[in-house]
Amino acid sequence: MKRRDFHVVLLSLAVLFVVGCQGAAREVASCDECNDNANWRAKEYCVLGQGTQLFCANPCLSHVDCAVDHWCVPLWDEGTPWDPGYVGVRWVCMPEDYYSGMSRVWYWGETSCVTGGGNECPAGMQCLVDDTGTTDAYFCSDPCYSHSDCVGGCCYDTGGEAYCAPRQPYCVQ
Repeated sequence: MKRRDFHVVLLSLAVLFVVGCQGAAREVASCDECNDNANWRAKEYCVLGQGTQLFCANPCLSHVDCAVDHWCVPLWDEGTPWDPGYVGVRWVCMPEDYYSGMSRVWYWGETSCVTGGGNECPAGMQCLVDDTGTTDAYFCSDPCYSHSDCVGGCCYDTGGEAYCAPRQPYCVQ
C-alpha cells in the first residue's frame, strides 16, 4: 500500500507541474488579437518579438510558469488593448529558440539567489538585487556588452561589469 501511495503522490506532482507550465506565446498580426480572460494564464499581453513581429504572450513570474520550450522574459508592452493605460515592461513567456545565444535575466523572487544549498542562480549567471522598491527583488543575470546582447534589450553596467537587467528601472525605452 505504501508503494502505491508514493506513486499516486508522484503522479499528482507531475500533473501539477505540467499544468503549471502552460504559459506560451503566439504570433499575431495586431495587438487587437490579445485577449483578457478571467484566468490569468489565458490573459495575453502584446509584445514585440524579433523585428516587427508581434506576439500575444502569457504573463509569468519565472520560467517555471512557461511551457517547456518557452522562457520568461521581460519585454516592452506594445499596447495591450484591454490595458491601454499601461506603459512598461511585461514578464511574458516567449519561445526559447527565438532567444538562442542571447543573454538572459530571470526574476528570482524576494528571497536571495545566493544562499547556497541548491538555491542559487545557474552556473554563469550572477545574482543581482534590485533594492529600489519597497521590498528587494532578486534576479539571475547573464553578463553582457550591449543592449542587443540581452533578451529584454537592457544591459546595465554595475560599475565595471555589465549584466542583463529588467528594463525598468535600469534602461529607459
